[in-house]
Amino acid sequence: MATTYGEDLTAGTEYTLGEYTLTEAEVLDFAKAWDPQDFHTDPEAAQAGAYRGIIASGIQTMAVMQRLAVQHVYVGWAVIAGRRADDVRFLRQF
Repeated sequence: MATTYGEDLTAGTEYTLGEYTLTEAEVLDFAKAWDPQDFHTDPEAAQAGAYRGIIASGIQTMAVMQRLAVQHVYVGWAVIAGRRADDVRFLRQF
């Protein structure tokens, strides 16, 4: 596989990242350690809330996305380090 450099990238290119399904235990463990809001950590409180159940932390979903990007896309890139994440939005969906 050829190495991809920054100048080789084109805006608008789409990459396939694959998929990863978080288990409820993973969601709860992550949230208890890093984002202890009740809709991430307490099944009863989450059921009564806006999302009608436990949801993963947005930060956890970003970590999953990073893992998938490293495994399926960045493997062929000449990456030194990430510089920033612009316009990150967590869209509320029911």
